[in-house]
Amino acid sequence: MINSLSAVAAGAVLFAGGASEWVHSESTSSLSSVVSYQAVSPSVYPSSQVNFQRDIESWVGVTCRGNEPRVFFGLTKMPTLVMHDDPLIAKVRFDDEVRQIVVRQPTSAHYLNPVASEQDYLVTKMATAKNVSLELQWSNVGSVEYNYVMEGAETSISKTMSNCMA
Repeated sequence: MINSLSAVAAGAVLFAGGASEWVHSESTSSLSSVVSYQAVSPSVYPSSQVNFQRDIESWVGVTCRGNEPRVFFGLTKMPTLVMHDDPLIAKVRFDDEVRQIVVRQPTSAHYLNPVASEQDYLVTKMATAKNVSLELQWSNVGSVEYNYVMEGAETSISKTMSNCMA
């Protein structure tokens, strides 16, 4: 596993590799002085380890800049995803509810951003779910699922959201 909390893409999205619990953090952009807050899960490996992709870890987080909370999914390496068009379709499971969501991958970034129309649903579910999974379709592999650790998520997300709404 990754050994430290590291920044990905413009200092706003973090991953908590190696952490065993959710991390709440704050960062300030040196260019705009905008403060952002993040709640980030521990990183996990795919539930079914595929030989040539087994080292790709993922984490989920809630970030807030200003008063706009957003959910994102991070990956240590971007796998070759089955892409028929941009955006991509992924499946997310909150407890027993499964839903297809639309995500975009910023160029050369190691995270997936669900589109704006998905964000209210995702933020609401993240705050209360006991089990969260993401399923992606990888080229030459098929379905790959990540099951995120949600212990401690409610507290970390609550801190992020209280800063977001302030």
